[in-house]
Amino acid sequence: QETGAKRRIALRAARFAAIAVLLAVVLGAGILQAWGASPASLVIAAGALLGLSALKNLLFRDAPKAPPGPPADPALSPLAIPTIVSPYGVGVLIVFVAYLPGGAAKLAIAGVALFIIALDWLAMRHADRLMGWIGPVALTLLGAVFGVLQLALGIEMVISGISRAVGS
Repeated sequence: QETGAKRRIALRAARFAAIAVLLAVVLGAGILQAWGASPASLVIAAGALLGLSALKNLLFRDAPKAPPGPPADPALSPLAIPTIVSPYGVGVLIVFVAYLPGGAAKLAIAGVALFIIALDWLAMRHADRLMGWIGPVALTLLGAVFGVLQLALGIEMVISGISRAVGS
């Protein structure tokens, strides 16, 4: 019975996360484009968000803070938002979609984000087995490796955006 409840919460959290991602892709980029942000500034913004997100995860490994009081719906908060879909993630999605405004690019970005949410859902469904197989130490190490790679990607994007701004 506990497994059934976990599965239902995982599925609902994935649905909430998918809705948040789709709203970010559809609405956020249009607003950002209306503000007239240049392509170079969008690359810098995406790099800064990726870098800050990586630094936050590398330096401050605390669990996300839930709002005070009992959660109205744990699948929505804190699981879907901010755990699966973080504010940084929404910002990066909006910047990518604004930088690549074509319909095919938006579909590709939304598709990749939804695929990642599907992977999150699978991981939630099999969390007990995964943790037994991987273990907390290996998971922490893997998180640090990917965090450093994410930080490097963010720095690279900032440098690229500055180069674009200076070169144009």
